[in-house]
Amino acid sequence: MKKFASSVLVSSLLLMAGGDVIPVTPTSADGWSGFYFGIQTGGIRGNGDVTYRNEAGETFEAKGLNPDGLISGIYGGYSWLLVNNWLLGAEGEWNDVSAHDLSPVAGQPIMRSKIDHNRDTSLRLRVGKVMDGYLPYITGGAAWSRFNIRTCFLENCQSQKLTMLGWTAGAGVEMELSPRLHARIQYRYTDYGDESAQVKNMPIPIHDSRLNFDSHMLSVGISYYLGGRDSVSVTPISSNDWSGFYLGIQTGGIGGNGNVAYSNGTGGTFNADGLKPDGLVSGFYGGYNWSVSNSWLIGAEWEWNYAAAYDSGLVTHAPLMRTKLDQKWDDSIRLRIGRVIGDYLPYLTGGAAWSQFELRDCYIQNCQSDDLTLAGWTAGAGIEMKLNSRLHARIQYRYTDYRDKTIRLDDSSSFKLDSRLDYDSNILSAGISYHF
Repeated sequence: MKKFASSVLVSSLLLMAGGDVIPVTPTSADGWSGFYFGIQTGGIRGNGDVTYRNEAGETFEAKGLNPDGLISGIYGGYSWLLVNNWLLGAEGEWNDVSAHDLSPVAGQPIMRSKIDHNRDTSLRLRVGKVMDGYLPYITGGAAWSRFNIRTCFLENCQSQKLTMLGWTAGAGVEMELSPRLHARIQYRYTDYGDESAQVKNMPIPIHDSRLNFDSHMLSVGISYYLGGRDSVSVTPISSNDWSGFYLGIQTGGIGGNGNVAYSNGTGGTFNADGLKPDGLVSGFYGGYNWSVSNSWLIGAEWEWNYAAAYDSGLVTHAPLMRTKLDQKWDDSIRLRIGRVIGDYLPYLTGGAAWSQFELRDCYIQNCQSDDLTLAGWTAGAGIEMKLNSRLHARIQYRYTDYRDKTIRLDDSSSFKLDSRLDYDSNILSAGISYHF
C-alpha cells in the first residue's frame, strides 16, 4: 500500500500545483466539444486470490495478493455538448501497468504464487457538467486487463497468461488550462470477476488455477483538444525567455541490469546473475536555467522518480535459494547544457544519482528483505519544446551506473552471508513543465 500511496500523493500534489499557477480565463462550454487525446500516470492497487485445483478436486489457495505499483498510458475520446452545459462523452484508455505481489500457497509449504498485472484497457462513457472551466464527471463501462500468474514448486516455475474482462466505474474532475490543454484527476474501480487457466508441467498434479481480481486506480493526465481555439501564438524567441525557474512532472520506462553475489565468509560465493528489473517511473523535476551568449543555455536540475521495476532469479549452487531485486526510487542532481533553436532546446545532461533498492533472498518459504541505497554517476540527452509562453514539453534519456555495494545479511534464513549488488539502468521519460 505504501507504493500506491506514494505514487498517488506525488501525482495529485503536482497536478494541483500546476493548476494553481496557470491563469485560466473561463470559456463557454462549446470549447469542450470534439475529439481529444492525452497522456497520464498514477498508481494502482489490486486485490486478488489464486485458487489451485488438482485432479482429485482438492483446492489450495494463495489469498490476499495485493499487486500495487504504477500505471502510465494514453487516453482519448469525443465529447458532445448538451443543453445547460451538460456534456456526454465516449472514451478509450490504455495503460501499461507495473504491479506485482507474491504469496505462499496454503497447504503447500514449498509452493508459491505470484501475480503480475501488466496491461489495463477500458472503453467507457462519461457524463458531467461544465462549470467555469471545470468538468466534474462520472464514468463507467467495460475493462480488460492482462495478467501473468507464475506458480513455483521449489525451482520448477510455470507461467500462465490471462486476459480478464470486467466492468469499471469512477469519477473525476477535468480543468481547462487553455482552450486546447486540459488537466484531470480520475479514480476508477474495476471488478474483473474470476478466470481460470490450465497449469502444466508441475511436479505435483495441479490441474488449473483460478484468479479472482479487482483494482483501484488513481491517475492524473493532461490532454489536447483538437476542437479548441488557439489563444496563444508562439513565435521563435531568444534564449533569454528560457531563463529562470521551472517545475515539471514526467513518466516513462526504466530498464536495469543487476548482479547479486553472495558470500558465506568462508570463500564460497553464490551468484544471481542477469537480473533485469524493468517497469515504469513517475515523478517530478525542477531547476534553474541561465542564458549565455549566442542562444546557449546552462541549467542545474533536480529529478526524483518513483520506480516500479523488479526481477527475480535463482542463485547458482544454492538450489533452494532465490533472490529478488526491486528498484524503489531514482534521484539525481545534474547540470545540463544546450542551445535554443527556435522553439526547441536540444541538450546534454550529467551529474550524480542515487537509488534505493530492496534485496530479498528466500530459502524455501523463509524470506529476508534488506534495503540499500546506491550512488553513482548519470549522463544523458534530451530535447525540450516550447508549447506556449509558460508550458514546455520534453523527452529525455538517461544512463546511470551505480557501481556496487555490499551489505551484511545477518538474519538470512539459509546461512550467514554478505551480498554485493552491482547495477546500472536506462530511463526514457516524457515530461511537461511550467516555467516561472
